Amino acid sequence: MVPIERTKKDIIIIFLLFIKLLCLFLATASLNSCAMQEPRISAENLEPLKNMNAVVQLGHSAPVTSVAFSPDGSYVLTGSKDHLVKLWDIFSGRELQTLKGHSDIITSVAFTPNGRFVISSSWDKTIRLWDLHTGSEIRTFDKHRYKINAMVLSPNGKFAIAACEDNSIIIWQVSSGRIFNKIKGHDFLQDYGKNTPLSRDIADVQLIVRETYSKIRQKQRVKRKKSYYSRHFSAVMSVAISPNSRSVLSGGLDSKLILRNLHSGVFGSKSFTENTSEVLSTAISPNGRYALSGNKNHTLSLWKIPDGRRQMLFVGHTGSVTSVAFSPNGQFVLSGSHDQTMRLWQVSDGREIRSFNGHASKINAVAFSPDGRYAISGGDDHIVKLWEVATGRELRSFRGRSSVVSSVSVSPEGRLALSANFDHSLNLWDLSTGYKLRTYRGHLGLVLSAAFSQNGR
Repeated sequence: MVPIERTKKDIIIIFLLFIKLLCLFLATASLNSCAMQEPRISAENLEPLKNMNAVVQLGHSAPVTSVAFSPDGSYVLTGSKDHLVKLWDIFSGRELQTLKGHSDIITSVAFTPNGRFVISSSWDKTIRLWDLHTGSEIRTFDKHRYKINAMVLSPNGKFAIAACEDNSIIIWQVSSGRIFNKIKGHDFLQDYGKNTPLSRDIADVQLIVRETYSKIRQKQRVKRKKSYYSRHFSAVMSVAISPNSRSVLSGGLDSKLILRNLHSGVFGSKSFTENTSEVLSTAISPNGRYALSGNKNHTLSLWKIPDGRRQMLFVGHTGSVTSVAFSPNGQFVLSGSHDQTMRLWQVSDGREIRSFNGHASKINAVAFSPDGRYAISGGDDHIVKLWEVATGRELRSFRGRSSVVSSVSVSPEGRLALSANFDHSLNLWDLSTGYKLRTYRGHLGLVLSAAFSQNGR
């Protein structure tokens, strides 16, 4: 028989253990509740960006592979090689949420336009939609057969576009989780007669089969040509979505520039076939009527959307064109090249207006200021330069660090500039004075691209 004293001790121990577990549960629930509250800091009360301290986020246990700002600029979303997606408060640097579910490297993250949901892609062949209020996974898009290398959300938030390792593109309808369209290269002999976006009606195919063998062979040659121009066979270097969210433009090292209808997946032109050089950079005009490509053969091409006909060939550079940009009014284009020059061109007649000379090495990035009066450039000479567009005059050089400049961006209000560097850092500049306001450090590898949030904060 168990002594009464020992039984009482056991009951007391169990009761104390229960109290500890209850306290731990309440503390965890309180922390999660606080994490998802709206930030109390209003934009009007914020200090100027130049006085804001850099916050290094250390929540991931592996390199960060993707970042995205929330629509209101209050939060940052990160994806990492540690298979996790994390949400951060941009003002305090506090980690608010960790989203678990992926089983491989995160390749892309994005917020929906209303900021309530986020979407992520991974090498685990899935795309996942998350509810930020609860931290729960709402939907898994899991019908990919190959790794997803990149994912972009359409501006209206209705479609998620996945770029897969087999050179295919899959368009998902976010609301339903269904595949809206699949754009994948296929061999004509395998797919002949199937009802695909590139195939004719099955009855038409059957009619051709009933005719002579020579007519079938002729049809095969036509179909192969269509298939060739409707998919990429090499790395896609640049993609852009039109302002109305109806078209997707992609350019790659296979010398192809392809325009697809976002809703149907059908490639949108019989042209774009005039391009014969690797495409290194792309841009879409503010009105969505023209596409611009920067090419390895030292040229720029202006294309009409949606028929894909080349409207203009800009000739003048003596090196690969690595960066292109439309002016805010769409009347001019800017190009940066390995020939150490930046050039301004007139869209209407293809005339080179002026050349901006001053860099001592390759130019990797160019950008217009929001009002179109100024241009900024950065390159292998470790220098960022500010130019007056109307005169071509160099206004100042920004010399902050001895490293290659890979990307430049101007803030929405036109006061600040941001440069990304090969030495793992970003520099924030005051355009009016040329002073470096801050250096952001924390990356463990090359920084290849940088951009401001929509509100510039």
